[in-house]
Amino acid sequence: MVTFSADGRLVGSVAQEPQEAFVWSAATGNVRSRISLVDLVEPVRFSPDGSTLYTAGSDLMLRSWDLTGRRQFVPRVTDHASIPEFDFRTLPGPSGRFVAYPSSSGVRFLDPRGRAAPEPEEPFAVTGNGTWAPDGVRFASPSGDGVMVSDARTGEVLRNAQLAGTIAALDFSTDGSTLAVTDSRTALLVDADTLQPLGAPVNIGGVPCRVALGPDNRTAVLATGLQESTWPFWRAQCSGWALVDLRSGAVLHRGTVGPERGIEAIDVSPSGDAAALALATGEVLELDLRTGNPLHPPIDAHEGFIFSLRYAPEGGRLVTSGVDASAAVWEAGTGRLRARVVTPTLFSLAEFSSDPSVLLADPSGNVYRWNTSLEYAIDFACRLAGRDLTRREWADQFGDRPFRTTCPA
Repeated sequence: MVTFSADGRLVGSVAQEPQEAFVWSAATGNVRSRISLVDLVEPVRFSPDGSTLYTAGSDLMLRSWDLTGRRQFVPRVTDHASIPEFDFRTLPGPSGRFVAYPSSSGVRFLDPRGRAAPEPEEPFAVTGNGTWAPDGVRFASPSGDGVMVSDARTGEVLRNAQLAGTIAALDFSTDGSTLAVTDSRTALLVDADTLQPLGAPVNIGGVPCRVALGPDNRTAVLATGLQESTWPFWRAQCSGWALVDLRSGAVLHRGTVGPERGIEAIDVSPSGDAAALALATGEVLELDLRTGNPLHPPIDAHEGFIFSLRYAPEGGRLVTSGVDASAAVWEAGTGRLRARVVTPTLFSLAEFSSDPSVLLADPSGNVYRWNTSLEYAIDFACRLAGRDLTRREWADQFGDRPFRTTCPA
């Protein structure tokens, strides 16, 4: 059984196994909302303005569900922006100023307040994921044998330079003055303003797959693979890593995470003392770059592929998001879980904002802001419940710990 909203734009339906409610766009047939339910639910109903969905379960409870995204624990700040098809990952920028959507015809940028930058006047072919400068405005993209730097405010291409070899990966330095660029054989430092090489390419003894440049503008952590990793049909996992001085060409440390794992993403801490590696197994390995040894056992971060991995600007936290539809914040150096949330949509990438919150962006043009503080979570739960924990609920959760008031009166 289905139900239409009053204006006919939305369709509500219920599935019994598993028990879920769906909200569909009547015009496109796309799923707008998917809600997990705990009880057998009768037919759903919309509010007159279509902003709320009501469900009534066999437990005799009436529940209301926010469809706007504005009143949820992870509120939506931009919804379904007009972004064309793109070919690579959605990439939220530092401080949450813009989100990049790279495609084979260029890069489109979205302001989380809902405004999209104009299309590039001269479309260019992007051939892979890009990298943000720390100012959250400049965005560097690989384009065949070259690199292009764009301004997210206008979409304008600021600089364009050809380099030797097809660009495999690139990363801005912490101060935004330098880029580390890799092709299928070597790694190279490039001046971010002129895109001119700063020295000779460095052969690291393997195929570079990922790169993260340290704050000293010379050392970089690279994921490396065998020559087979460049085959277009069968892509071998890049399971090696190397800490390389790209100015002197010296390999300072080298290691492997094992052939069954593979490295999908790398980030270097703001201090330059540590690096975090996202593994294909859903684990995160944090390395001490002074010794090359792990700082702690691998973190079981996500069930499956990790989409994003990033240190906070102050260096004390890590944020990850994965294919298991969750985002998590970890204590850097120990791997201790600080907070986790189920993301509003399956494919979300995470980046720290200018405040303690985390920005989440998905391929549909939706942007969400997650306040990761414990105080916010407690306040939201108290407002949602409308009351404090009972003594029995307290005992179920905290055992013999003395009861205390959680929600203010």
